[in-house]
Amino acid sequence: MAKRGIQVSDVPSSLSVISPVPSAHIVAIGAAPLDTVPGIPWSASGFANMVNVAVLTEIPSDFTTQLGFSTTFGPGVPGAYSLSEVYDAAYVEARVSPVTCINVYNPYTMSVPNSLTSQVWNSRNQIAVPHRVIYSSLVVTGTTGTTYVINTDYTFAYDDDTTATGTITGLAGSPILSESSLTINFSSPNLTAVTKDMIIGGVDTQGNKSGMAVIEDVFTVTDYPPAILITPGFGHDPEVIAAANAAVQNINNGRFRAIFCGDVDALAVKNYSGIFSWLQQNNAVSSFERMGWPAGALGSKRYHASTLDAVMFGVTDNQFSGIPYVSNSNKNVFITETILWDGTPITINPTQADSIEEWGAFTFINYPPEGWVTLGDYTADIASGDPVNFWACFRRMWIWLGNTFSKNYGVWIDQPGNLRSLSTIVNSGNAFLNTIVQAGAAWTARMSFNPDENPIANIVAGIYTFHILWSPPTPIRTMDILIEYDVQGQAAQIKNITLISS
Repeated sequence: MAKRGIQVSDVPSSLSVISPVPSAHIVAIGAAPLDTVPGIPWSASGFANMVNVAVLTEIPSDFTTQLGFSTTFGPGVPGAYSLSEVYDAAYVEARVSPVTCINVYNPYTMSVPNSLTSQVWNSRNQIAVPHRVIYSSLVVTGTTGTTYVINTDYTFAYDDDTTATGTITGLAGSPILSESSLTINFSSPNLTAVTKDMIIGGVDTQGNKSGMAVIEDVFTVTDYPPAILITPGFGHDPEVIAAANAAVQNINNGRFRAIFCGDVDALAVKNYSGIFSWLQQNNAVSSFERMGWPAGALGSKRYHASTLDAVMFGVTDNQFSGIPYVSNSNKNVFITETILWDGTPITINPTQADSIEEWGAFTFINYPPEGWVTLGDYTADIASGDPVNFWACFRRMWIWLGNTFSKNYGVWIDQPGNLRSLSTIVNSGNAFLNTIVQAGAAWTARMSFNPDENPIANIVAGIYTFHILWSPPTPIRTMDILIEYDVQGQAAQIKNITLISS
């Protein structure tokens, strides 16, 4: 029986708001300085929750508190932490986020034991440890057989931000200061144990993901679809390039896509003239790839070209409302020189940079008066005749728009395909596309549901096709300035001359 009186309920709006996804969400795979994080149990399972998992960082402390901190990074640097390079570029020098890190380095299994015996206190109750120390592995025992407790009997601190050496300090009141000598046992990281196979990763027989396979978890963990993938230190390996190219084009069963920023091997290629053949030999020719050469340096800091490229995408996008329609080429970059991976300085002039671009790679040049800038508008698929494939900003725009609609329109899956649903989907899409046009990120942009593209067989099967037609602007790559002698103008001016004799 019906209730007496008026009943109130909500009717879904005929327009839903679309929220754009982050256009430069970096996913970085490599080694993090977990050695430096205190409080992690020194056991087989101690580091497990930080290895081969997606770790979202949106502010600097998100990285340092979860993944550690070290300034030992960069191409050619012994014992480099590749994810520290990403941290420094993204958060110290550029301030871009989010960055999701997939750390493949386990300090417990990838380390070597060390022991310092007969150690005695100096006049300041300190003992120097001239090795890299995994913080949680440190064990200090005395001649009495006593094992002392860190932060109760002594402290340990790294001597500087490189974390290459450290110092043990005895605490007043502790019997540790009465020991005639101490034995200091600890493990040091062995980052050479990190291999390309770990970066590529996979899924084991228990279903555990590693390396690039963890990309499948990024959206679920972070709520952000991946946009840019980098693998500093391994972005030049042909197997990594091939695996990354496949991974970024089919994330979450085709729901999302990303672009891979890699590197031309700046040890094997010591001169710009070798870039083209290297790209061809290593099959780095996809429109979902960006390949850079050489590396960049800022003082003593070194960065892979791929790291700089990914971060500069974020810097540029932030300046243009988070829409990736502007090329990151010819934008100021935070370096002071270009180097090969062994640290050898190398100069790229504008003529050489032109060739590098035409071969499908990017580089960096000192271009007065702008200073140091990135240079390269193209993807690695420079041979393509399709502008979506060869313009890097176009490829990123297509990725961004697809990821945005995929995330926002997921709520419509399994809703009835009636006129109300179809109208709301199209109207909401066009409302969002209008904001893109208004921002200057496209000349035109419109969404439609066309009967010709939706045969009844597809509709019965639950397949509904929507068509977006848009036209982002191309970069102004060439400016033709025509200079002509104005004969008619000069003649007209002469006719106006009247000279009166004196």
